[in-house]
Amino acid sequence: MFKKKLVLMILAAAAIAMFLPSGLTAGADLKIRVTVERANIRQSGFASAPVIGGGNKGEIFTVIEKAGDWYLIQLADGTPGFISAAVVEEVAETAPALPEEMQPVERPAAPKPAPAALPDQVVGESGGKNMFSMVLLRAGYFLASDAAYKDVYENGLVFGGEVRVGGQSLAGWVEGNYRSATGKTTYTEEETKMSVLAFEGGALYRFEAGMISPYFGAGLGMYMFKESNEPMGEAKQSKLGFCGLGGVAVGLGSSFILDARLKYSTCSMKPADFDINVGGLTLGIGLGMKF
Repeated sequence: MFKKKLVLMILAAAAIAMFLPSGLTAGADLKIRVTVERANIRQSGFASAPVIGGGNKGEIFTVIEKAGDWYLIQLADGTPGFISAAVVEEVAETAPALPEEMQPVERPAAPKPAPAALPDQVVGESGGKNMFSMVLLRAGYFLASDAAYKDVYENGLVFGGEVRVGGQSLAGWVEGNYRSATGKTTYTEEETKMSVLAFEGGALYRFEAGMISPYFGAGLGMYMFKESNEPMGEAKQSKLGFCGLGGVAVGLGSSFILDARLKYSTCSMKPADFDINVGGLTLGIGLGMKF
């Protein structure tokens, strides 16, 4: 009878052991150490779960429970989180426990903002430069600087497009714009038509200030002037000129840009028996997209 009871007790103990969790032993004080420069701590035990904190290389955490390839731990503020087994190692506890009065005092780390979600084995931040390359469609109002030009054609609208390619502060820019007008000759009052096609380009410097970025720049331009009327026929000329500009770009979300700009250009030429400066001041606005 005694042998039969002993066999039954052994079988019962084996059955209970089979149904115990395969994770930590009750009362075990398992610790883990971070082995990468920066490890993500996630809301749940999935690689796609939101990041709620992080651990630096060498930082040690006490394990609450192990679930597969993830350890459930507790952050300094008491928040529970999961960390992948791929970025940590278990720490062996071999030294005997010290008396309470000799225990080292653990000071909780200052709360840190959660870093952007990264793969669990990626080290550090991206460190990419803040690019401000963009494509813009432009419209503006042209104020002529030449009195004779203004008398015949007055001021008017100008349309174009611009491309900027640059880094954090410096960029190059190229622009094409077109304007045309119809007026009357000064003495004969005959109808006359004019157009200016310009290709400009140069360098910009930006003062970064969050979503609002003032800038200034300068460059050269090729200005192609064409005029036609009944008494004089057709006169045209292309010539190199100069331009300077300043403005402010405002970010609209993560992709779009609203740009307000003031540009001054100058280009004196003599397409026929008269002198003319086809430059002037342009108050413009642009809408575009960063890339």
